[in-house]
Amino acid sequence: MADTPVDFNLIYRQTEQEIQKEDIEVMADEYGVTITDYQEVLFAELQTSGVERDWTDDGKLIEDYYETYAYGEFISASVYEQYTGTKVEVEPGTFAQIILPEQTENFWEKYTDMDLVTNQETGAQLNLKFAKTVEDRMFYRANVHRYILNDSDFQTITAQMTEQRQMKQIFFDVEESENVYDFAIELRKEYVRRAGKDMAVLNAYNEAEEDRAEAAGEPYHYRMTEPMDPEDPYLYHDWKFNPEIQPIQMKTYLHESGIMILTFLYVSCICLAAIGIIAYTRSVTIGVQNQKMFDDLRKLGAKHTYIMRCIKNQLRKVFVLPTAIGLFLILSFLMIIYIGNDKRIQSTEWMSFGCTVGFAVIICIYQLIVYRMSLKKLREILKL
Repeated sequence: MADTPVDFNLIYRQTEQEIQKEDIEVMADEYGVTITDYQEVLFAELQTSGVERDWTDDGKLIEDYYETYAYGEFISASVYEQYTGTKVEVEPGTFAQIILPEQTENFWEKYTDMDLVTNQETGAQLNLKFAKTVEDRMFYRANVHRYILNDSDFQTITAQMTEQRQMKQIFFDVEESENVYDFAIELRKEYVRRAGKDMAVLNAYNEAEEDRAEAAGEPYHYRMTEPMDPEDPYLYHDWKFNPEIQPIQMKTYLHESGIMILTFLYVSCICLAAIGIIAYTRSVTIGVQNQKMFDDLRKLGAKHTYIMRCIKNQLRKVFVLPTAIGLFLILSFLMIIYIGNDKRIQSTEWMSFGCTVGFAVIICIYQLIVYRMSLKKLREILKL
């Protein structure tokens, strides 16, 4: 689920015949919804350089530099401060990249890869160097890099830019109301209905990559081949222009989480029941098969404490050892996955790890209960 600081967040190219402020207000009036903190901001779309990395079959790293690697979206430092209230110092000839909190660069794309931007309408170019990152959930956009430029650099590179290369972002909040969800659903449907064919692309779509594929005579598969259907729930999972609408995302998140949790509980209950039955049966079998041996030990003068120690040693092999090894492997594997993702553990991953540890504690308590029941049954069988 997207974690945005606003209730509604929409974006589209200026030339699209998309939903406007007046349309949103009319729709809000129909549903009795009150809009607050409505804002619009424009980003300039420019070609950016970058490095494409890949591995050969014999394990060699290939790095291909492209002056037009992708399309990025840019905003000036003063406009960014105007909308966010955050002052970002960006020196001429440098840029700041907008990222999510705790986000880090990865092996495939590094912040320093971009060193050149091009205004594709005028051919103007500007050499840049990476300066810093700026954490901002509202202006961050997945699968499209966004940057902040010095005011003078921004004016220079965007001179004579038309609306064709300007991206409009609309964001606003709404007051709590029983009709907010219905309003959100209808707004999203209208947004999809008005979307042009240039918006019918998947998350992984890269216009510069498509241009390179066409120049090489190769097919490009990240454009949608079927008309967009606002009633299709799968559209919103992989659409590049999918609006971030918190009332819908929250309800969807709760619904999907509920299904996953119930499925997890169902499967885990079956597994735990199977483990308990197997361990209990194995424990009773130990008592039945070794009953004569324990009787002989008792006749030879063995004390009850010694016999109980022998029984507990056998039960530990059934309960303690498998439980300890299993939980250790699960927690270690989970930690390896977290560290392997980006060489660090984020706060959400620590929360997930904590939940897993909590469930591990529940398993230990469950195994302890079954162990106590098994020990009690063995004492009955052996008359201890």
